[in-house]
Amino acid sequence: MATQTSAPESSATKKRWVSPSTGITFIHIHRSCFKMGTEDGFDFKSPVHKVSVDEFYLGVFEATQEQWMKFMPNNHSKFIGSSQPVERISWNDAKSYIEENKSPWIFRLNIQTER
Repeated sequence: MATQTSAPESSATKKRWVSPSTGITFIHIHRSCFKMGTEDGFDFKSPVHKVSVDEFYLGVFEATQEQWMKFMPNNHSKFIGSSQPVERISWNDAKSYIEENKSPWIFRLNIQTER
């Protein structure tokens, strides 16, 4: 659900990191460059262009309802269970979840080039 962009100093070389505030497991994604877009298909996907992505930590799994309820008062998920993924949330709900996490690390939603 969220990416973590500034790794804890002691885990900069770790492949996985678990946030103490959320319990969310993150995996380290190295800086990389690749070609994005297409010459065939929709105009908004062209032209093919080079994209560089800085290193970041990406959440390995969907946020669970238990993780969601640590910061958010309401759970509108259809499939109830603490280990079930939270669902039926809006983009703004996801942003609010991240903002409510008062952690020393920076959390954010991932962007298209990081998917």
